[in-house]
Amino acid sequence: MRVLIIDDEPSLSDLAAEYFKLAGHEAVACPDGEGALSLLGRDPGFDVIVLDKRLPGLSGIDTFKAIKADPRLRDIPVIVLSASVAPGAVAVGLDGADLHLAKPFHPKELAAAAARLAAGRKS
Repeated sequence: MRVLIIDDEPSLSDLAAEYFKLAGHEAVACPDGEGALSLLGRDPGFDVIVLDKRLPGLSGIDTFKAIKADPRLRDIPVIVLSASVAPGAVAVGLDGADLHLAKPFHPKELAAAAARLAAGRKS
């Protein structure tokens, strides 16, 4: 499974990427939406995207909308991460996300969710 982690917190993205790698998966971390969209333009072959809602520059919401607007990317499952705890706040602007996960989370929870979504995409 190939996972793209888009999050500006290196401690979180590095931990998640390391967890995926230890489980035998490929994980690429990207700190912002612009860089992620550039990478996806060159290499759309990811099985799951993990996207922080709050990013510097291009927001997580705008990054999500760009992913879903691109015919090559729209079918890649997206897990949205958010530190927001207000009911409904996570989903604002992110209709169509495959899963919303509140920060903090355990990397095992993220990896299990990503594996389920990737398996569902291939079946």
